[in-house]
Amino acid sequence: MNIEKNKIWIRLAFCGLIISLVSLLFPIIVYTSYRDHTAHSFNLIGLLTGGFAEVAQREYTGKSWIELSTGAFDVFVAIAGIIGAASIVLSLVGLRSMSKQYESQRPFRMTLCGLIGTAIPALLLLLAFSLSANYYQGEVSLGAYVVITPLAMIASCLAVVKRHQLTRAELALQKEASQYIRVAGDLPKRQLTAFEMRGCL
Repeated sequence: MNIEKNKIWIRLAFCGLIISLVSLLFPIIVYTSYRDHTAHSFNLIGLLTGGFAEVAQREYTGKSWIELSTGAFDVFVAIAGIIGAASIVLSLVGLRSMSKQYESQRPFRMTLCGLIGTAIPALLLLLAFSLSANYYQGEVSLGAYVVITPLAMIASCLAVVKRHQLTRAELALQKEASQYIRVAGDLPKRQLTAFEMRGCL
């Protein structure tokens, strides 16, 4: 089994997660207030600690399907961030299990679910931006996270699927090869005698 070749795909998936994590440290949302023209940047920590609704929601002029208070809006944003963080942890655990020589279906499914879940907050943010950006009096812009994370997760998913396919193919080959392998004790008696006679010569 070419173990090193298989590990390349796992390393690529790890790289995708690391890129996504690094992008969370940079501004995810930047809002320039209409009132004082001040730019407010929010990375993951800024969103989880609240404050975005306090700055931006006061200048929202559109209609919402669900009326949310400032505190409730911050909680909603925090929940989305927690889902993304939990998905990253799930992906790391799954990739750790898949890095073994043979992995089962469970780590594979766990990893895929984690990778997909990691991209969900970014996709929701893109959707919210496309639907409501024009209803803010100020200017809303998105950081690199909303582009980098979905692309990185797609690449990671492809790498994980490729690794799983290679592993299954190698296991199938080994299973097929094992059918042609016989234990020495199963050899015919005359062959064993011939071997012994050769050893005596």
